[in-house]
Amino acid sequence: MAGLPVSIVFTNNVSLDFLNHMQLSSGSHCVFNLKAHLIFVVAYRRKVISSTILERLKEFFSEVCRRVRVRLMECSGEEDHVHLLISYPPTTCQSTIMFPCLFNKAVLIEHGSLTNSK
Repeated sequence: MAGLPVSIVFTNNVSLDFLNHMQLSSGSHCVFNLKAHLIFVVAYRRKVISSTILERLKEFFSEVCRRVRVRLMECSGEEDHVHLLISYPPTTCQSTIMFPCLFNKAVLIEHGSLTNSK
């Protein structure tokens, strides 16, 4: 009996091999893999995000994620919306991530900081 390969299959058909390849993070008392797909849409879906504004938004969102201790995995967008894929710990609430993004982005756009060159 010793030395036989063991395959553990969970009730929802997730094998142990699959779990070994997942990128799990750990806290003091937990193991987690939380991700969120956030989409920021321009009002009335107006096509106002140029490539330079998109690059500035990527820099801005990465800075916000760094400040709230969240990992920005992907950031891309089109002329009327921006996609963010983030990984966050269970101690961080999604609203804690969203509020600085929404508030500061609106202030930057209103004052023209995103459209001006560095």
